[in-house]
Amino acid sequence: MECDISEADRLIDTHLFRPPHGIIRWRQAKAIKSRYNRMADPVRPLPEFESRPELLELTRDNLLSMDQQRFSALFRNSAIKRAKLAGLQRNALSLEPD
Repeated sequence: MECDISEADRLIDTHLFRPPHGIIRWRQAKAIKSRYNRMADPVRPLPEFESRPELLELTRDNLLSMDQQRFSALFRNSAIKRAKLAGLQRNALSLEPD
């Protein structure tokens, strides 16, 4: 008994999964889904999610001596700003010195 991909998605992706036709039907649905995943295009990294070089070069001492203007400029459009400069410096104090 074969099921189509939409039924496979419905069977596998539901968060309250209860196999309506037993475990054999669930395995068939899972096999169909994995067959379609193998045919998918390879994933290419997005440039928006690559680390900026200036962030990779940060050291503990740089973080501890950073002022508010530098922090705001460096972490512009970043979730790190939620931690605020004081929180970032507090966490840097817990690191071993370079």
